Order: sequence, then C-alpha cells, then structure tokens
Amino acid sequence: MVDEVDPSVRALIEGHVAEPIFFTVDPGRHPYSTPSEIPLNFVDPEADLNADFIGMHVPVNPIAEAHRHNGLGFTDYLLVLSDRTSAGTITPPTPLVAWLSARFPKADVVVVEDASAAVWKGRALRGVVTVDSRTDLWRLLAHAQMVIDLAPGPVIARECIESLRFGVPIVVPVGSTAAVHAGAGGGFTFPGIPGLFACVEQLMDAKVRSDIASTGRRYANTTYGDPHRFVERVARVMYGVAV
Repeated sequence: MVDEVDPSVRALIEGHVAEPIFFTVDPGRHPYSTPSEIPLNFVDPEADLNADFIGMHVPVNPIAEAHRHNGLGFTDYLLVLSDRTSAGTITPPTPLVAWLSARFPKADVVVVEDASAAVWKGRALRGVVTVDSRTDLWRLLAHAQMVIDLAPGPVIARECIESLRFGVPIVVPVGSTAAVHAGAGGGFTFPGIPGLFACVEQLMDAKVRSDIASTGRRYANTTYGDPHRFVERVARVMYGVAV
C-alpha cells in the first residue's frame, strides 16, 4: 500500500515486481497512464450492476442517535458542513452560509468548520461549540433536520454517507461525489444559491423528509454499512476470487 505514487516509487516497485498492478484510490489526483493502473470504484450510480464496484465500509455509532451534542440544547437544525478550511475565524460566515441564514431566519443553522460548530440564526452568531471527536460529529449529524455539505470529499463523501446511515437527508452540489448518494434517494442536489434554497424548502416538509430519510438510510446501510460485503467485493475485484 503506497500513499503517493511518484516516479521514484513507481520505479522502485517496478524494479522488484515483474508485472505490477496498481489499484488507485483517487485517479483524479494521479491519472493512470498504463493498463496496469486500475481505479477502484467506491461510488457508482449503478453499484448493484457493476462488478467492479467495491464501495467502502463506513461505520457509525448508533448511540449517537440517542444523545445530542452536549453543547447544543436543541435539535432539528440545518447542519452545514462548510466549504472553508483553516480560516482562523468563524466570522463572517462563508457566502453560502450567509445566504442560507438570511433566507431562513427562523432556522437554527449550525456550521461545522475547523473543529467547531457555530450556531447562526438570522445571520446573527448565537454561539460556538467544539467538535473534538468523530462521536461529536456523529451526534451533530444524527440530530439534524438535514445535512448540507458544501464541499463533499472527492473519494466517497464520507460525512454524507454517515448522515444517511443516521436517517438524515443530504443536500449537496451538483456534480460532486455526494451527488450519487443523493441521486440514490438520499437527498437533493443544487447548482447554485436558488437551487440550494429550493432543496432546503422541500426537505422542510416533514413527509418529504421522512420518505427520503428512509430511502437514504436503506441505501447507505446496504451499500456502505456491511463490512463483510465490502471485504468480499475487494477480494473479487483485486484477486478475482470469492471469499
């Protein structure tokens, strides 16, 4: 297992292995140029049909659903996973967060950014709590009305899958990795600010939110919640054998 395959690492491997085969996790960063490099398929809109799909095991602790984050005295907020990192300050909020809080002034908007969760209401900052562990994040995800991920991860969009496993719908950018999860029934995608507003408005309907939560949880648990199935898929793709 190699983290970064640069020319020197490639030369080292090829010098000691007669016919190496490289399985790449993030082909977008390391474009493969030879037939020996195979991108692993973690996210696929036709996962059940494609034999090369391996998915991923994305664990969550179900206890997070029983207890909200200790720093918040309320639930059913709009949880935003920020598109800004290492800002050094939580004010002002990012443009999308500012627009969201202004458009829905009665909603509690909780923004996770740089290991903290800032609570906004009507564009006013109401308080900040720390997010010290994965369990803290899971509790925030599990007790949200919806999760709006402004910058999903490029490989599997882990936080979106975790959200769906807790039965919380997602709202994500069009064209992102997470758009596949939304398209599988777990939420909505937006192309810009008006689209974001429309998605949030739809999910504020309790019936719509409940239906999507159920579909999204089923998809996430089936596709990313079974460690044994993940091992079987990896073995099938990488070794061509069944476990």
